[in-house]
Amino acid sequence: MKLYRRAGRGIRLCLALNFFCLLSQAQSPAVRVVSGHVRDALTGETLIGASIRLDANASVGTRTNTYGFYSLSLPAGDHDLVVSHVGYERKVIRVALQADTTLEVELQSGEVLEEVVVSRSA
Repeated sequence: MKLYRRAGRGIRLCLALNFFCLLSQAQSPAVRVVSGHVRDALTGETLIGASIRLDANASVGTRTNTYGFYSLSLPAGDHDLVVSHVGYERKVIRVALQADTTLEVELQSGEVLEEVVVSRSA
C-alpha cells in the first residue's frame, strides 16, 4: 500500500512540474525564424557576406554564407530588416513575423566609381 502512495506522489509531482513548464513557455515570447537568400537584382547571383540586421538594434543580425543564404531568429512581431552589401544599395524591408518566414532579397547595384586617382604631395 505504501508503494502505491509513493507512486501517486511521484505522478502528482511530475504533472505539477509539467504544468509549470507549459505555463512558463506560454508566457515567454515566441521566437520566429526569417531566412532566405540575398541576390544581385541584375544577374541573380547570390551575394556572399551580405549583412542582414535589425534597424532598431544593429547588434542583432547575421551575414549570408557561401551560398548567399541567411537565417535569423527574432521574436514574433513587426521588424524592419536592413539588408546591405558592399557595392550595393542598402534595402530596408518591413517583416511581420507571425510564423517562420522565407524572404528572398534582391539588391540593386550601387554607384560605381569609374576612376580613382591617388596622389602624394611632398
